[in-house]
Amino acid sequence: TFSNSRTNMLILERSEIRSVHWSNDLGTPFGSDRLNRWSHVAVTYDGKTRRIYVDGTEQISDTPSTPDVESTQSLNIGESYNGSMDELAIFRHALTAAEVQRLAAATSSTFTNDSSVDSY
Repeated sequence: TFSNSRTNMLILERSEIRSVHWSNDLGTPFGSDRLNRWSHVAVTYDGKTRRIYVDGTEQISDTPSTPDVESTQSLNIGESYNGSMDELAIFRHALTAAEVQRLAAATSSTFTNDSSVDSY
């Protein structure tokens, strides 16, 4: 586990997706029905609530009482992940549910000219 960890991490496992930013991880099941096919995964934090979306649908959210992370810490995505990732993007703002749904429904990159994207 990553309890009491001061890290930013998105962990994609065969059975779960976890957002690790605070000493209380936020996770949602990622079933075998999703294996061997593409899934759109989004994790957002708006300064109050963090959310995990899969294929445009919010799976779980929470409101941590005290974020345990510093803005100067590194971000790790997919540590020990065995699979492929495509069109990974980091935005300058927390995406709204509508923005996540639009991106999940897109058939190709819709943010390559978006000034709100920090990197992709």
